[in-house]
Amino acid sequence: MDGEQHNYCQMVSRVTGEAPLKILEDVVEETVTVAKRAALILKDNPVALKAFKEYEQGYMFVATSLELYTYY
Repeated sequence: MDGEQHNYCQMVSRVTGEAPLKILEDVVEETVTVAKRAALILKDNPVALKAFKEYEQGYMFVATSLELYTYY
């Protein structure tokens, strides 16, 4: 995000007046909350829960492995 001006966090920051980092923290918190809620909903369906967990892991692998998504 460093130097970017046209991403979700920057746009919401301009609208709300909150710092972009605060927006990012809010998005992370909401994402974790929703993922936990989805797992809870799927707990009685092992096949669906397994598929969701595999999707989660795959998404995180892509987000942390591809140069496009890494900021260090």
